[in-house]
Amino acid sequence: MSSPAVGQDGMSLDTFLAVGCTLVVLSALFVAVRVWSDFRFANKLFVDDYFAVAAIILLAACFAMFHTSLIAYSDPLQMMTKMREISQYGVAVAFLSGFSMFFAKAPVLLLLMRIFGVEKWLRWTCVVTLVVLFIATVAGDAYNAHKCNPPAVPPMEFILSCADASALVGVILGPIGLAADIVIFILPIPVIVKLHMPLARKIGLGLVFLSGIFAITASAVALYYKFQSRSGTATDIGLGMTLTTIESTMVIIAGCAPALRAFWGGFIIETRLYGKLSSFLSSRSRTRTGGSSSVKRSKQSQDALGDETTLRNTYVTLEDHHSTKRSMGSNIDHSMEVPLDSFDRRK
Repeated sequence: MSSPAVGQDGMSLDTFLAVGCTLVVLSALFVAVRVWSDFRFANKLFVDDYFAVAAIILLAACFAMFHTSLIAYSDPLQMMTKMREISQYGVAVAFLSGFSMFFAKAPVLLLLMRIFGVEKWLRWTCVVTLVVLFIATVAGDAYNAHKCNPPAVPPMEFILSCADASALVGVILGPIGLAADIVIFILPIPVIVKLHMPLARKIGLGLVFLSGIFAITASAVALYYKFQSRSGTATDIGLGMTLTTIESTMVIIAGCAPALRAFWGGFIIETRLYGKLSSFLSSRSRTRTGGSSSVKRSKQSQDALGDETTLRNTYVTLEDHHSTKRSMGSNIDHSMEVPLDSFDRRK
């Protein structure tokens, strides 16, 4: 297996740093919205929220180690004189990337268990998926650590052997991670279909969870590159690390989509700026169309907005029907009463 290319032959360090920092900050913003929404509407944080925070910490640590490794790889002289240290970087990268991916997917599964946990089959599917992911991650990282544990004076061949082991673990864990993303993508669909609510609301709620299609796409692209790397066709290690970071980012963001929906309905539409913007757009619409048709259309738009607001906040009610649904400091109820017993339970 040829040595991975960085620097002039691949992605530049500056580009890698810019893209990676953007992804980490973007993920952190989504998690912040998730934590804020749950604390505001439920007055507490849940287990999946803590896992999401841990995912951000691990993602940032993983990216930092990626960057440190790339700096070492881009200097041929340093690679010759610090091979043991570089091998240790490989072990750290293996552990951080593996557990970063696990903690990115775990909050989504825990969230599904919390929201739709009344369905026994869904709850057990999430548990089995979590266990398989954890065992696969630990086994892959242990094998990688064994292969990359450097001797006192590692030869150059050892570096290549370590890289080959990392590529092998990647093509083994990649399909497992992709399968987990597909499971996460499919799980909510049959439960949402059985909800006692209008079709339009079912579609709106389903679209929130179907945002996981972006995570599946990112995982598929990353897996393709891992196979290319394993065969020796792809040698840009910087691009491979970037794809891994993108994959974790997309999974984290997909897991925060329901909270983002609640944040929009419970906070954004209450702001003065949103009210002024809505009034401005409404007045412009009346000016253009005029007459009773404009008034009728405006009334329909307001009704649709009210219905959409109710739909956006369904997540808050679904996630915990025992919690208080009212915004702090407000007497306005931003939730729709769709308790978990509205599911058609199978005995």
